[in-house]
Amino acid sequence: MRRVAEHWRLAIGCGALVSLGAAVAGAVVWGLFGAVHAGAFAYGAGVGVVSLVSVAGTVSLLSGGNLRSRALGVGSFPARYLCVAAALGLPAYWEAWPVLPMAAGVSGVYLVENLVLVPGFMLAGGRRGRRKGVLERRVAA
Repeated sequence: MRRVAEHWRLAIGCGALVSLGAAVAGAVVWGLFGAVHAGAFAYGAGVGVVSLVSVAGTVSLLSGGNLRSRALGVGSFPARYLCVAAALGLPAYWEAWPVLPMAAGVSGVYLVENLVLVPGFMLAGGRRGRRKGVLERRVAA
């Protein structure tokens, strides 16, 4: 169960970091292009952050003990991307938001996710099996 908590901690921490960065970037977009473009950027970034935090739910399902939760975890990958496509595609189709700032918002979140969350996940996974002060001994077969 501790491993699941680490995934949630990483996803929520990265989501908070991305939200802070998106707020700053949104203020810049507002100053350069106006409120409508800033709103579209914020909407895209919000969709990206929700998708980012849902990764922790997927990991929780995949690390579950039974086959049903693992199957739901595998199914949640395409479902997550379909939800993002619908959340961005429908406003673009209805011409509710400018498409480019919306796409820039979600793309920026995915970029930061890969730059921050993936290395953090790799570090957390590397610490999991080690104890402080214990050296690893490798034996050739």
